[in-house]
Amino acid sequence: MYKLCISFIFVTLWALICSPSKSDVTAIDPLARPGTKLGPFYELSLSISVNGIDEQELCKRFALNKEGQLLLKLDGKTIDPINLTGKTAAQAKESITRALQPYFVATPEVRIGIARIPRFRVIVTGSVAIGGTHIMADAARLEDALLISAPNRDGIDVVVDTRWR
Repeated sequence: MYKLCISFIFVTLWALICSPSKSDVTAIDPLARPGTKLGPFYELSLSISVNGIDEQELCKRFALNKEGQLLLKLDGKTIDPINLTGKTAAQAKESITRALQPYFVATPEVRIGIARIPRFRVIVTGSVAIGGTHIMADAARLEDALLISAPNRDGIDVVVDTRWR
């Protein structure tokens, strides 16, 4: 009975250690949509695995640089930048998979989510019902800020502060 119990514990531990782990890509920005186009300073939540085993250094959040490129390291070495500007998450997934393919024997499985869309502040003052500071997502237009502010017919003054939040 003792040997059976030890064997069961050993097999269970072995299964836990060797089983593929899947990192969740759950930290998604609430403003992210399937058609959201990536750009500079967007943050992506990546989970990359090969043959069901997570590549730990590739399972985390990554910020795109000021050119909208993703910089990844494999075994401590930076691979060529992956340009993701103007691509949706689905298109970015394909680009990342293609870029990583030469580094692995099997095709990597890429799971991706937009973790954070850059924001900027718009300060609306003047003849408006809801004046003040509004936080807008990266792709927002001036028209969006005006719609939120409910302008009166008298005209408004708009100040745009473009510092990233």
